[in-house]
Amino acid sequence: MKENLEVQSNGSKRTQPDLEKQTELLGGNDRQSVIALLNTALSMELECVLRYRRHHFAAPGVGGIAGVTVAPELLAHSNEELAHADRLAARITQLGGTPIFVPRALEPRALGAQPTLRRC
Repeated sequence: MKENLEVQSNGSKRTQPDLEKQTELLGGNDRQSVIALLNTALSMELECVLRYRRHHFAAPGVGGIAGVTVAPELLAHSNEELAHADRLAARITQLGGTPIFVPRALEPRALGAQPTLRRC
């Protein structure tokens, strides 16, 4: 089996089996199901990115040392969620799908419905 070397964000390396070998086990319908699930996860990650960014910019307005102290931590969490989203989008593309960059929570708001709060 042909293997590709992948360098992780932390500098470690791992091998990944060739894409053809990975996906030959997935039939057309199964592959589409996996892509749909990955797109759902991508949507959730993007929602978390936006939520953490919103709180990052709002935190200093709270006032005091607490608001100033927590803002960088919220930005760090947002960046971690963005890295997760990037990995999901890359995997969706590897499987022959199209990453959908529309956070689910934005859709109901656009229609005037109350969004369901989820924990990131």
